[in-house]
Amino acid sequence: MLMAVAAVLLAAGGAKALADYKVVSFEKTAGILTVDQSGGLKSFRVASFTDVTINGVRAVAEQLRAGMIVTLTLTDQQTVVRIVARGNPGSPTAAAAGTAPKTGLPVLAPLPAMGAPVGVRKISLKLRVDGQDTVKVRDGQLWIEHNGWGKPEAITINGVRWHPQWQGKRTENFTGFAPPLAPFGTSVVSVRKHLGRGEVKMIEPPTNANEQTLSIYLDDKKGGSDIYDVRISW
Repeated sequence: MLMAVAAVLLAAGGAKALADYKVVSFEKTAGILTVDQSGGLKSFRVASFTDVTINGVRAVAEQLRAGMIVTLTLTDQQTVVRIVARGNPGSPTAAAAGTAPKTGLPVLAPLPAMGAPVGVRKISLKLRVDGQDTVKVRDGQLWIEHNGWGKPEAITINGVRWHPQWQGKRTENFTGFAPPLAPFGTSVVSVRKHLGRGEVKMIEPPTNANEQTLSIYLDDKKGGSDIYDVRISW
């Protein structure tokens, strides 16, 4: 049944494959798979219907091991519908002895334990605002679009000071989340202002229609600038 669901989603079109990523961890409870993308970490949501194979044998996501190389097929920006993994084929001795599980799943040799569960579900954003700015988060990255008056300064994201390069009225993407951000999925996003004299509001929640993009508007109408402390969680 689960394979059938995955097949339907793939047949519906719009799926894309991402190849040759290295597994860092899989958090079973939250269903979060974290991979290494050429030195940068990225998290994806693994659904109950996700089709998984390891070295050509049908498997389950819990059998993924750190260091495996995977090709991921996505049904949206953050949800994996198919995982094809290779590496760590298991113990040839065990296989020859006929001790493979009766389920037909591949025998996996012990590997070093994966790291602690990853996938941060909160962003702490501090910055000096002079006018209007829109903060956007998508695909584990954050950027700022400047709408008026002075550009934001003194930016800190999850404790990391950020000096972004500006491309017109848009910053480059901040990619320094460590651990990486967990996908929004179907979670409810909360935005709270802890400091700042102006308005802070979510103007667009992440949905499949907007490629899971969160948009938060900061409006400092008074003269001069002010420090804002915004907490985002999901």
